[in-house]
Amino acid sequence: MLALIGIGSNDHAVSNIRQALNALRERPDCRAITASSFYGNPARDRHGRPIGAAAYVNGAVLLETHLSVEALTVLLKEIETACGRTRDLAGTLVALDLDLVMIRDESTATSGPTLLRPSELAKPYFVVPAAQVAGDWLVSGQARTIAELAQVAATQELELVQL
Repeated sequence: MLALIGIGSNDHAVSNIRQALNALRERPDCRAITASSFYGNPARDRHGRPIGAAAYVNGAVLLETHLSVEALTVLLKEIETACGRTRDLAGTLVALDLDLVMIRDESTATSGPTLLRPSELAKPYFVVPAAQVAGDWLVSGQARTIAELAQVAATQELELVQL
């Protein structure tokens, strides 16, 4: 199975993202195929309004794994916790966020990608880096690829970050 994972942080972002990428690379049941560029963007609430928190650094990772969706989700949460993630909704700092957004399982009859978190594709800070690692993936229900969605994303707030 191929997994498209969103990765982000606004608390020691560069070191936490590096730690997460290393944790994924060290797993014998996962193979990180490629990571996108990473972009800084302002912190916003769930409604898109700016909040007074540190800017986020976001990107995407394409991973090959034999883990089930459930097992991969557990692994991602374990990596978040190891990097200091807490689930305090009132806090404005996020040590690490790993989201399993899409999967493509070549072993099934329908080998097209399965979208697990549709809302992520509306976010420029995810769709722009995702296009770098899985741009040719067709988004179900939209008849467009991730790369096509990224072309129309509002990218004016994205700033390239070196890891």
